[in-house]
Amino acid sequence: MSRRADILAEVANVPALPVAAVKAIGVLQDPEADLSEIARVINHDPGLAANVLKFANAALFGARSEATSVDAAIARLGTRRVLDLVVGSAIKPFGSKRVVGYDLPSGALWGHSVAVACGVEELSSVLGRRLPDSAFTAGLLIDVGKHVLGTHLEIDGQAICDEAFKRGVPFEQAERHVLGVDHAEVGACLLEHWNLPAPLVSVVRWHHEPERCPAEHESIMTLVHASDVICTMCALGTGIDGNSYHPCESVMNRLELDANMAEAVIFRIVERLEMLGDIVGETAGST
Repeated sequence: MSRRADILAEVANVPALPVAAVKAIGVLQDPEADLSEIARVINHDPGLAANVLKFANAALFGARSEATSVDAAIARLGTRRVLDLVVGSAIKPFGSKRVVGYDLPSGALWGHSVAVACGVEELSSVLGRRLPDSAFTAGLLIDVGKHVLGTHLEIDGQAICDEAFKRGVPFEQAERHVLGVDHAEVGACLLEHWNLPAPLVSVVRWHHEPERCPAEHESIMTLVHASDVICTMCALGTGIDGNSYHPCESVMNRLELDANMAEAVIFRIVERLEMLGDIVGETAGST
């Protein structure tokens, strides 16, 4: 087999998501599911239940009374936010480790993921756009392929950086030249292996090439790409790849995001990360 085929085949050996998280994700995506059914699934995992309660009672939501049950926490947060939290809790162990191949210290990959996810919401607010379903979750997942390549396979990121500098190409193109595959494709392959929804797979697959994303996922893709660009330019959770990525000009122009808007988004991202505090653990500034 080619190196690309070997790498993609290795995705099957990446640990599966926790059973409780998989069940919760399925239930949360069912429009017919009621609150008690969602709570029952979440309560089967004490750690997940504790995270939902902790998040619901965070200062971020300014609640006057404490939510003491998962049912009350879900009612306060809403199912979309609970889905974000369930996915985040499930993938945090992957992003919290040191990523050798990309020279990312412990927590940096997770920090970048949380920053991008928060940035998606803040961009939506600043631009006055409706926040698409699954947008926050997509932001959390975009760089999961780096975990597979940099930790599970321990690829030589320096060789890719050297290639990117020598040829003057974006980092993901250098990955394809050296490995035959990039972290975006590997991440999408992993999400398919985990049976996660098509919009998430598409956004992860094309987050560096947003114009290739299927049209039905464009609204999520546009916000995720722009947030990733902003967080990368501000060095929120970056590693050896640094700023070796090129923004898609057509996407950035379509958003009509000016310098003042971008600055407001950055300020809000940092503020959100500080407010989330120990809920997200290591933050994006931990580089």
